[in-house]
Amino acid sequence: MSLKNYTISKLNVHIPALVECVWGLLKPINPSSSFSSFVCCCLYSPPDLHGNIALIDHISVTIQALLNTHKNAGVFICGDQNQIDVASLLATDPSLSQIVCRPTLGSNTLDVTCTNLPHLYKEPLILPALIPDNPSLGVPSDHFE
Repeated sequence: MSLKNYTISKLNVHIPALVECVWGLLKPINPSSSFSSFVCCCLYSPPDLHGNIALIDHISVTIQALLNTHKNAGVFICGDQNQIDVASLLATDPSLSQIVCRPTLGSNTLDVTCTNLPHLYKEPLILPALIPDNPSLGVPSDHFE
């Protein structure tokens, strides 16, 4: 798969204050599967916003509206979730599954990849960071072990 085989556009979605995410739409140039488009959300939830209800509410409302507009779309919600309850994120749409099922930093699973296409993915391989978070190199990490 190559991105040159897709058109990519940023979706015009209102993002509430204090919500950090962006929405996009990928469309295959030559659709060959049952999915004619893919709705994508990249998110970040700071660790000090325990639960981040505003982000969960935004995703819930937005994903339903976008799936109503883009019928039978594949869905990808990915990002650094810190302390969001992943079950709350998955509850935004019953077709979603989390494919990152093991810790990504120490004993914590910081990264989330939810999709309605879990059958197309194997469990991700979690590798050590190439350059570990280090406050002496710049901004202190917001990741907690």
